[in-house]
Amino acid sequence: MRHISSSLPRILSVTFFSILILEGFFSCQSEKNEQEPNRSASEELQSGPGLPEGLPLRVLADKIYLRSEAGVSGEVIAEIERNERVFGTEEVSSFVTQLQKQNQTYEAPWIKVQTVNGLEGWVFASESFLEAEGEHSSFLLEKRMEATFGKKLAESLRIYERSKDSMVTATNLETSLQALRELQSNFQEQINQADKKKSAFWIRKILPELIIHQEEEDQPTDIYLDYRFWRKMAQQTPDSTDNIFIELCISAYPEDSIEYRFPSWFFPTSLNGGHSLLGRGIHLEMFEKINNLSKITPLFKHELNLFKNALIEDIILLNTTYWEEREKAVAELQKILDRNFSFLEPQDQLALQNRLEAFKKAEELGILFNFKSGVY
Repeated sequence: MRHISSSLPRILSVTFFSILILEGFFSCQSEKNEQEPNRSASEELQSGPGLPEGLPLRVLADKIYLRSEAGVSGEVIAEIERNERVFGTEEVSSFVTQLQKQNQTYEAPWIKVQTVNGLEGWVFASESFLEAEGEHSSFLLEKRMEATFGKKLAESLRIYERSKDSMVTATNLETSLQALRELQSNFQEQINQADKKKSAFWIRKILPELIIHQEEEDQPTDIYLDYRFWRKMAQQTPDSTDNIFIELCISAYPEDSIEYRFPSWFFPTSLNGGHSLLGRGIHLEMFEKINNLSKITPLFKHELNLFKNALIEDIILLNTTYWEEREKAVAELQKILDRNFSFLEPQDQLALQNRLEAFKKAEELGILFNFKSGVY
């Protein structure tokens, strides 16, 4: 009895200490659970064991079909329900498909995916049917770009996006603008190919700095720069020369700061034609701005040359007609020549001088002026 009674306090002490440890453990676990909320479903999917590699895509439609190959002729392997996820790979079809569903037309490529259960196949990659979340939200648009315009152009887009994201100087802005010009030209060329015309308005979702324009359904699609975007980008750099350049661009398209088929020095009277506004002083003002900017910076030379050539062509082309009277057109052209602008090449000066001489024989050469009066 003495042995038992002497051990009892020690047993009780150990038991009590164990209880304290357990209470502390559960208390810590409770605090940890409060501080670390449950992960979202997308996080669980991206990190869960045994899941396929690839980008998680959530199904938005009631259901989509997993097919054995790209296109509606592919055998249906499985049906995937709304809110389920598939895992997108880098593989994309070399074509886009138009699908009709509930009186709506959807156009998209096909991408290769894996399901949670490991099935592999192709799904129609419309943004209305699938969703890539978070920082990868543009994944489906990028795949559509690749399927529509090819891998090379899609890579050019990625390079441009990187240059745009790192824009901190006027030089960066010039580089990015040149890259966008190349994209613009390639897009427009491919979109208007007679044998396979492509829809283009979706491009703005990925490149809002471009404006897609089509006057009528049977007319070519035009792609223009939105200088409002570039004005914002120029304001973010410490250099003032890019601001001056963008304001020059906007003065060529002052109505809404969007590049258009007809600049400020041309008066359109139809979808494809009109008259030069030589005699209004607009050409001279633009030449002055180009000359001043070219004196203070070697940047933007390519863009300035585009403006210079457009101005000269508006004056000298053989089929050019003029909105103002001959006297006004002659007076402005003479002022341009008298200024002897340093950025004009000798051949530019010669072309303008020859046009001035031709104005003196306008009747003989069939050069028409004063279209604003209706009598010419």
